[in-house]
Amino acid sequence: MKIAYLIAHDIRRNDGVTKKIVAQKKEWEKNGAQVEVFCFIPNIGISILQANQYPTNNQYVKSRLLRNK
Repeated sequence: MKIAYLIAHDIRRNDGVTKKIVAQKKEWEKNGAQVEVFCFIPNIGISILQANQYPTNNQYVKSRLLRNK
């Protein structure tokens, strides 16, 4: 199974949300899933979460992602 995880959260903070996503990704991979994380953030940076980072300050992109929970 392939999973695309789209988030609009600043993963550079390495906060509880980021740690929860790391744990979820590990569980899916442990069960044989292929997981890719796509993150829309203000600036590219270092994080504990391995993700494809896309810098954007575009509120439209963020609002569309949040609207489609």
